[in-house]
Amino acid sequence: MKDKRISSACCKTRPEFIYPYKKVQLVGLGKDFLFSKADTAIRIGPKLKEVKRIGSDWQIIEEGPNGGYGVVTINAKYEVVKTTVLPPDKATK
Repeated sequence: MKDKRISSACCKTRPEFIYPYKKVQLVGLGKDFLFSKADTAIRIGPKLKEVKRIGSDWQIIEEGPNGGYGVVTINAKYEVVKTTVLPPDKATK
């Protein structure tokens, strides 16, 4: 995978990302969704499946390590608006 950072003209010692990014806490998914129940020593987390824009909001879809999907909707200020967890038997993806 190609490194998407560049060196800043003002500070050569600290690389910066070409595109700005924002860290978002995906609250509301719960530890049963986020972490594998099979092996507690290995903290296997969810996999990012899709990010799409819906109007002015963003929808993030994560596949949980135990099956099922977490759907998180965030607004333009990167605040969580809605969180839905679909259990493995209800997941259609």
